[in-house]
Amino acid sequence: MEDEASVRELLKELLEAAGYCVLEASRPAEAIHLVEARREPIDLLITDVVMPDMTGPELARHLDGLRPGLRMLFVSGYTKERVALPSTLDGKAEILAKPFTREELLSRARMVLDRG
Repeated sequence: MEDEASVRELLKELLEAAGYCVLEASRPAEAIHLVEARREPIDLLITDVVMPDMTGPELARHLDGLRPGLRMLFVSGYTKERVALPSTLDGKAEILAKPFTREELLSRARMVLDRG
């Protein structure tokens, strides 16, 4: 879930090149619809923290209710200290600071997935 098209496209390209199947959404409502409509497992949510309509943590709380096993990776231009994640997401979520490298993205995504 990334509202900026160029960032969303880059994330998709990097993740697909590494072998991940990617569902993409440009708005929180679109992400919620994708999750509700999909029967297959969804293992990881990657979302920006600051977005229009709903914050990344708000979206994550909503999706956590739909998919309790969902792991989460937040990307943010803010430092980890300035991003407050709900305590209900402890152990399920990590923050990756922008800008990040391909290796940092893939490493952090793998780390979050392997926790489960």
